[in-house]
This record gives sequence, C-alpha cells and structure tokens, in this order.
Amino acid sequence: MIILFSILLSSILEGSGGSESPTLGRSGSDPNLLHHESDVVPQKNMRIRSLEKERNRLPRVDDAERQAGKAGMASTLASNLSVNIDMEKNFDHGVDCSELGADWSLCYTRSLTLAYSGSEEYTNSQFKIYFSAIHRLLEVQNEDFEFGHVMGDLTYIEPTSSFGGFSASKAIEIPLVFEYWSVQETDNMPRWFVVDERDGSTAVIENTNTEDLRNFVMPYTSTMKTPTDANIPINAESRFNLNGQTASHSIDASARIIPTPYRTEIPENGQTFRISGFAVAGAALLGETQYGVADLMKKMDIDARGDHNIFLRLGALPLDIVGSESYILNITADETTITATESAGLFYGIMTLIGLLDVNNDLTLKEMVIFDKPRFDYRGHQVDVARNFRSKATIMRTIDAMAMWKLNALHLALTNDEGWRLQIPGLPELTAVGSKRCFDLDEENCLLTQLGSGPNLNSGFYKRQDYIDILRYAARRNVKVIPEFNMPAHARAAVMSMEARAKKGDMSYRLMDPKVRISTSYSINSCII
Repeated sequence: MIILFSILLSSILEGSGGSESPTLGRSGSDPNLLHHESDVVPQKNMRIRSLEKERNRLPRVDDAERQAGKAGMASTLASNLSVNIDMEKNFDHGVDCSELGADWSLCYTRSLTLAYSGSEEYTNSQFKIYFSAIHRLLEVQNEDFEFGHVMGDLTYIEPTSSFGGFSASKAIEIPLVFEYWSVQETDNMPRWFVVDERDGSTAVIENTNTEDLRNFVMPYTSTMKTPTDANIPINAESRFNLNGQTASHSIDASARIIPTPYRTEIPENGQTFRISGFAVAGAALLGETQYGVADLMKKMDIDARGDHNIFLRLGALPLDIVGSESYILNITADETTITATESAGLFYGIMTLIGLLDVNNDLTLKEMVIFDKPRFDYRGHQVDVARNFRSKATIMRTIDAMAMWKLNALHLALTNDEGWRLQIPGLPELTAVGSKRCFDLDEENCLLTQLGSGPNLNSGFYKRQDYIDILRYAARRNVKVIPEFNMPAHARAAVMSMEARAKKGDMSYRLMDPKVRISTSYSINSCII
C-alpha cells in the first residue's frame, strides 16, 4: 500500500508542462446501491452462480474480438429485440417485500417487455440479457425466465427450461420486482446487451444504445416513494410555470453578481455607461491568474485592449471584509479600481466586473462600489470521472465555469470500483485494465461493464501530462484540484488491475488475498496496509 502511494505521488508530481499564456493590457502583455456478490440473498427465480463458474461457461474471446464488439450469434437475437420498461408501483403492489429480503421491506414493481420483430420464430435458449440494475433485482414474475447477479450492478435474465422461444413479431412481458423505490426515469441504465453462450458473442439491443432513456423507458406517472410521501418534485416545465407567475420587474445591475457581494453601494446619481472592453493595468499583481483572466475574457469576446481602464492595487481592506480572497471594486465612468490584499482577491474582483457587464446592451456598466468577501473559505464542486469519464477539455470548461462563480476547489474523483483514471507510469495496469470497461468475465483486459456502459470496450484516463495541464489550468483560475483516490474501500479498479499484474508474475503489488475471508475485490486487504 505504501509502495503504491509512493509510486503514485512521485509519478504525478515530477515534471511540468502546459503552454497557455495569453496576456492582458494595451501593450499585449466538469443508499450506495452497488451490492457485493457475498451480499446477495438467493431469491425466487434467481440463479446463484459464482463469477468463476460464469467465466468457465463461456468460450474465451480474444482481444481483437472484444475491440470489434464480438459480433456473432448474439446479433441475430439482439438485432430483432427491443426493450420497453414501464414503471408500475412503489407501494400497494401486493408484493411481500420482506419475504424477498428487501432492505427496509421496501420494493417496487416494473414491467419489462421484450418485443421480438423477427419474421421467424427464435427458439435458441442459450442466451442471457445483461443490464445494469442500480437497485437489486429481487424477483422475476415469469416462469420462463430467471435472473442472476454477477457483480456491482451487472445483472442478467436468462430463459428457464420452460421457455418456448420468441414467436415471430410477438412480445413477451416480464414483471420484475426491485429493491427500494424508483421515482425517475434515470433510475434505469442504457445499453442492454445479449450474450450468446454458444460462441461468447455480445450485441447491444439497439433501442437501448442511447443516453436518451425515453427510447425505452416509459414516462413515470408518479414520484411518490411511499404512501405518505408529500414531496412535489420540480422539473423544467413546472419551474417555468412558477417563474411565469412572478411579476415582471427590472433587475438592478448589482443583482447579476453571483454569489451576492457582501456589501454594495450604488450612488444615487450613478451613471450607466458603455465600454468597448477592458485594459488592465498592473496585471502582474495577478500572478498566475493573469493568464486565466486573459483566457476567460477572450472566450467571452471582451476586448483586452478596450477603452475602459482597470487599475489593480494591493492594499489594506476594511476590517469587516479582510481576507485573502476579499476585494473592493470601485466602478466609475472614468475608470475601475480593484483593491485586494492578495492576487486571489484581485482575480475575483475582475470576475465580478465581468459578471456586471450587460452583454445584451452593448457592454454597459453602472457606477458602484462593491465590498466583497467569501462567506465560505471552501467553495467546492465535485466531478466523478471514475464512474463516468470526462475529457480533459470538459474538465477545463468546468474550471472556467467554477472561476466565474467563484468556486475555488475542484474535488476530482479519479478512482472508484468502476474505474481508475490517472496514468501511473510505474504501474501501467492501473490504466491498461482499470480505465477500461467491457464484457470480459476474466477481467484480464478490462473491468466488467457497469453503469450502462455496455459490452464493447470503452475507456478513458488522463495521461501524466494531462493531469499536470489540469493542475496548471486550475491554478490560473484560483481553483485548487483535490484528487480523490478511494482506498481501502471502493478500490475494485485498483484491486483488479493489480490482479492482472499478478497473473503476469509480479505479485508484489497484489492488493487482495483470496485466502483471507475479509479480502474482496471491492476493497484492499486491510491486513497489508
């Protein structure tokens, strides 16, 4: 464990990079519902089978076939199937949830319809339909199908001996019972897929191969979890209607600043004036953040050689706003002065000035004096790239938005059970295996698919230089990046990556011991910490 961390830290912290260097001034200077295999209680129509036995039942498929999506016999069925999910009831459904082993004795019913569009009957029963179930499947109420749980949210249904096949152009309805409750369409996951056990091939059911869940999930008609649930959820339509009931009124310029400044003074006879852009004097006082300011102004089409002068000054502040990120912003028609004790305060003064610009009225400003300080020292935003990877460009756009909203801490979740997203040169398996998800029961080339990622190989991670670029980009916008490495729990990506390394002969970084009962693939063996 200590060795792993030492390699990780030394690999990240050494080196430099990045070339962003725009300049300022006239001179041009983005309940834990995963359940462990050991947690699953056998239920009606559920087949309990170890992951090892599942591996042995399927033919081995090579890497080239995985990359190509393993087209084969599975596509014959998948190409003729469509999935339809209809949410039924969270309560008053007549199901004894406690008898099914449901936590808190809570469960809900959902109808699954498999519509077969083939012109000829399909009688093969050597297939499974896999999907991600964020709530535990408790029962299949159709004698022709049973179900099983592999790991995490990966679940499947498969035919029983009574299954007579799919009749031409007919649909089969399969009532299902899940744990807890479901109140929104996004409780369902995309990319359901067929696995044909004769050749091990996989194929995605096309109408689920989308991020638009409306393709296969019927609109929910109720959001009540329990009979006494009085929550009224707000959606885009209802919020629009509520806003329409608000009396129309003009909004003062100072009200455009988010978050609201600590104190604002607007002269009774203050002018509203038009500018062509800003020219910043004293940009060197911004330090590294001057490059962030220049870049943000450029992205918002604000001329950095405009006719309105901004003078930056380091100086004392009133006692009621003193602090490293505090500032005074004094706007007049002649010039604007920003005073702060540190560069961070100057940076936020400029962000406020940009926020005051009326871009719908030819870049107008209003005279005022703003005394501002943050109400909270830590103003954070979390992006979980471990479960759902986001590109470096997306993270940088997120940092831009954070800077404008004066958020100063990016909690970047880089690892979890479902993925490891940072290159560690000393341990290449962390990204060679841990950054990828596909349908590989051996998990020698990728982690098993989760969260609706489907069977085909998908991956993503930040190279060492990418991460250095993100750190520098954030620093230039007064954002601190806080990397999250989940250990010892939620560490499956790391554990399975080191298992893949162990299979190659290097056991020195192995994070689990199959001989130890408390050692699982979801957490690092606490005995080695």
